[in-house]
Amino acid sequence: MQTQGIEPVTRTYNTLMIACNTSGQWATALQLHEEMRAAGHALNTTSYNALISAHSKAGDLPQVLDTYRQMVQQVCAFLLLSWDVPLLSSPHSSEEPQYLASVFGVHSVYSRCMVG
Repeated sequence: MQTQGIEPVTRTYNTLMIACNTSGQWATALQLHEEMRAAGHALNTTSYNALISAHSKAGDLPQVLDTYRQMVQQVCAFLLLSWDVPLLSSPHSSEEPQYLASVFGVHSVYSRCMVG
C-alpha cells in the first residue's frame, strides 16, 4: 500500500491487528499498534479490543488492565461491549473472572459512564 502512495487508516491497522491475533502473531499485532500510534491514528473500539486481545494472548495481564482503563477513559460508551474481551481472551479465563471484575471495577465505572 505505502509503496503505491496509499497510507493505511485506522480500519487498515485494525484489520491487520485482528488477523495477527487470530493467527497467533500477537507480537506483530502489538508492533502494528505502535506503528498506528506513531502515524497519529486514534484508537477506536475495534483497536482497543484488538490490543487487549494481543496483550491477553501474550499473558500480560497488567497491560490488559492498563489498556482497558485507557479505553474506559477515552470512551465510556463501548464499555459494555468490550468488558468480556479480556475474560474470553485470557488463557486463564476460567480462573480469573472475579479477579478481573474486581480490578476493572466494572459496576462503578459503568455507573460513572451512565451518570455523565
